[in-house]
Amino acid sequence: MFKKENIYYLTIALVAMVFVHYRAAVLAFTYDESWTFNAFVRSDWNSTFWNLDPVANNHILHSLLMKISWNLFGISEYALRIPVLLAHLLYLIMSFKLLKRFFPKYAIWAFLALNFQPYLLDYFVCARGYGLSISFMMAAYYHLLCYWESQKTKSLILLGFFSVLMLWSNFTYLLLLISFLALAFGIIIYKNKSSINHFTALLFLPLAGLLMLYKPIKRLLERGEFFFGGLESFYSDTVLSLSKRMLYDFTDAPIFLSLFPLLVFIFLILAISGIIKNWKKNPKNKISPLFFHLSIFLGPIIGSILLHHLFAKPYLIERTALFILPLSIILIFGVLEYFKNEKGFLRGQRVFVIVFMVFTVFNFSQSINFNYLIDFKEHSDTRNALLNLREIRSVDEQNYFVLGKSKYMNATINFYRFKEELNFLPGSDLRFCNEKGPYPYYYLFAEDIYCIADLNLELVKYFPISDTYLFRNPDFINKN
Repeated sequence: MFKKENIYYLTIALVAMVFVHYRAAVLAFTYDESWTFNAFVRSDWNSTFWNLDPVANNHILHSLLMKISWNLFGISEYALRIPVLLAHLLYLIMSFKLLKRFFPKYAIWAFLALNFQPYLLDYFVCARGYGLSISFMMAAYYHLLCYWESQKTKSLILLGFFSVLMLWSNFTYLLLLISFLALAFGIIIYKNKSSINHFTALLFLPLAGLLMLYKPIKRLLERGEFFFGGLESFYSDTVLSLSKRMLYDFTDAPIFLSLFPLLVFIFLILAISGIIKNWKKNPKNKISPLFFHLSIFLGPIIGSILLHHLFAKPYLIERTALFILPLSIILIFGVLEYFKNEKGFLRGQRVFVIVFMVFTVFNFSQSINFNYLIDFKEHSDTRNALLNLREIRSVDEQNYFVLGKSKYMNATINFYRFKEELNFLPGSDLRFCNEKGPYPYYYLFAEDIYCIADLNLELVKYFPISDTYLFRNPDFINKN
């Protein structure tokens, strides 16, 4: 029989799962999902596995799992998203285990905060490697803390296993893998006096994984595709871009975009003060879980900043910095857990948790939609536009024609051309609008309408969510 507390966890998990699964079933494929399918899922296994066409879009483990899902379940959007939906289930399980074991007082609230983040949930819908990496990150995090607590080699093996899967799903997470391994090394030395068995248990799988991934990563580096991000500053590129997406573009006001970063900074200072306090109070046991929360949070951030200044690599941005969002929440509740018995903090903690939960639920509620993913809103209607085109094309009896389009519509057009068997369209490339035109039909982003200003076109349909237009060219159709 369920304890009352577990019913709360189950309710939160079910709400998140229903939301994610329904969106996975009804949302059209995005540009990046389409590119993944067109370039890597439809290619041969060897090319995908070894990244023979080295571009950052190939999140190798996800591409392979997506290929398996296609072969088993078909080409529906939901079927192709099954790997990331399974990753969401793992994320729910691991966040539950992590919080129940290491955050007993605030576990239910931290669980709600971790699972009601709309931007994070987008990437448990989107058929890309980000959701997989986040789930494996949570599993690695859990087993790192388990090893600190119990010093069992099983925890080290699982830490290494999930760290490799995390990296294999998205190479950006190399920074996190380094953080996990460095902390595990420190624990082994601190707790086990450099036990060779523990070092072997930790390193065997990561070294085997890095050896397997050496050539795929090398190919990306040689082509300059390893990093995606910005070059302005850590604050604007990483912090503000992620903060804006966390609010699901609810506002552009700088004061609101700065609130969560400011909150995290305050808890960062509190974490440092708590660690120093623990060092003074416990000279024989200087390291607390709070040290790990702070280290795992700061490790990849410091790594990203160093890579920029030492090697001119871009700062992490939006989805490449996605892992900072759950790590921020874990840090916040780790601080609350550490200070839970401090009388002076109790009332303030209760008020903070209430306000944070109200904000979390409000932010989740205002973001709910079944039309788009925030990073790819402009591609949310390509499916509808092409299905409309199929209907009106039969009236015009156009057997085979080129579609005039905005440049970066090629991936989604090619995906739906294949999925819906739209054989009257040729394969789409990066040709823009009227290059070698005019054409009988046009599908354009609003910003590109200028390119057909001299043509006498009929508007077939305007799609307000993606802000795109489908036009018919009667002069061309009647002439041909």
